[in-house]
Amino acid sequence: MLLLSTFILGTIGNILKELDTYYVRGTAGLDALAMRAELIDNGAGPLSMISSVIYPFGYFPLLIYLGTPWIKRSRTVLFLTLILFLVPSLDALVLLSRSSLMVGLAMIYFGIALTSYSGQMFPKPMRWPGLLSVLGLGAISAIVFTERLDGMGIDPVDSIYMSAYGYTVTPTAWAERGLRTGSDFLASFLTASLPLFQYYTHSFFEFQLLWLNNDHQVHSYGLLHLDAYVKALSIFGLAKQVDVMEIFPRVGVFTSLFGPLWVDFAWAAPLITMLCGFCARRLGVASARGDIGAQPLYTFLCVVLFFAPVTDFLLSKGMYTLNAAIIFWVISRGFARSIVTIRESN
Repeated sequence: MLLLSTFILGTIGNILKELDTYYVRGTAGLDALAMRAELIDNGAGPLSMISSVIYPFGYFPLLIYLGTPWIKRSRTVLFLTLILFLVPSLDALVLLSRSSLMVGLAMIYFGIALTSYSGQMFPKPMRWPGLLSVLGLGAISAIVFTERLDGMGIDPVDSIYMSAYGYTVTPTAWAERGLRTGSDFLASFLTASLPLFQYYTHSFFEFQLLWLNNDHQVHSYGLLHLDAYVKALSIFGLAKQVDVMEIFPRVGVFTSLFGPLWVDFAWAAPLITMLCGFCARRLGVASARGDIGAQPLYTFLCVVLFFAPVTDFLLSKGMYTLNAAIIFWVISRGFARSIVTIRESN
């Protein structure tokens, strides 16, 4: 029942999302950069909001299937749920978006670890697949970044110095020599890898710059993380979205999980993080007991915590996924009790 319901909701949500992206907002036939620009210029409409709310339910059927051993095993069901799970990641590839791609692939890893290996984050059977997945994600990220640079007509080496990430994470003297006068292999390796290191490490230093702006910081008091709701109200003229240019000293960069929390909630941010940690712990215990309703929510929180040193995946599309996971958890309370009872009896 839960698997079928979430599969139908997720399928409808993804179909509406594709219709909105390619036809309502007129991006069909455009290249990736033109699509991104068109989506920003056209803004979100009612169809976009509806699809954003329900498409994350497409993540859950695969987790339900893997976490419920008494569901009849079927390659067809496994294949369909996996395809539905990967649709947002495939969309991210088309739009050359690394963040959305990371969320989808990380949810697969943590979901399998949680549902098939009792919550062990690095079980022995998953170590090699996990390592290969990280290397694959790095390679895909490098390819996506290179394609975006080609579309903008920017040399990859120049981007290492010109990008927003390069402001705080600059190449060492050894890396500069390797880029300019090193062997072809070394220069190619550094050209591909340095932007990745900048992408994943610059948030530490950007948070320091944000913190140094403490005396002049403008806080949004929840509007940043609740942007999904504010955006829906803004369509009807009932609210105004927060301007990130006014609350962040530097835009287009990551400031870890804690930067957006500080900007949004000021000194209440530590309390928010402790509350999230408490909820994550309770959800982890429930998931280990076989609570199917808690497992998608806990899986997503694992992704959020894993990438906490880099960025805040509770923002933007992440909030839609969180909303869907909370709704699923609430609706599944009755189902979860019966599932736990069955497991304990076995």
